[in-house]
Amino acid sequence: MCPNPQRRPGLYTYANWLPTVLTVAGFTQTAALQQHQFFNFGSFFGAVGGAILIGRYGSRPVGTGLALLGVGATLLIGVALAGSSPAGAPLSLLVLAAGAAFSGMQSFLYAVGAHSYPTYIRAAGVGCAQSISRIGGVLGGLAAGAFFGLKPQPPLSAFFYVLGSLVIMVAVSFFLLRTHIAPNRIRVEDA
Repeated sequence: MCPNPQRRPGLYTYANWLPTVLTVAGFTQTAALQQHQFFNFGSFFGAVGGAILIGRYGSRPVGTGLALLGVGATLLIGVALAGSSPAGAPLSLLVLAAGAAFSGMQSFLYAVGAHSYPTYIRAAGVGCAQSISRIGGVLGGLAAGAFFGLKPQPPLSAFFYVLGSLVIMVAVSFFLLRTHIAPNRIRVEDA
């Protein structure tokens, strides 16, 4: 079984569609691209912070927590865009959190995937997961394009509500994986 193939649609949807969505929401192209920079900035902190936290607490609570952070940030971005004029600073924090959640989780899922398979099929298992996640990435982009092609156009907040609802599957599927990276019980003072 390939671990957690749903992770890419959320990441790629943000990475590919966030500037477009924000431009449609009334942001200037410059402001929309600045928000995209916050997403990428959050990605760095999610990757590094996630790796540190996995070493301390294990992959199940950290990965599930990051996925839930992504759900919450995505739904709250939808709420912010449903308002008459979305505020820049709170939206930036939500986009930063979404970047930390989605890209942070993406960066360590290969380690969790490799840990999930016995050595003799590890490469095939991780390759299978990679292939399925690529399909999910393509389908996520197609679904976003189809959403924006709807007539009449649904509110932009609905885009984030649907995306956040789908990412709940990521949290559940990651939590339900049978094997995870255990926390490192050796403390610096014990070494």
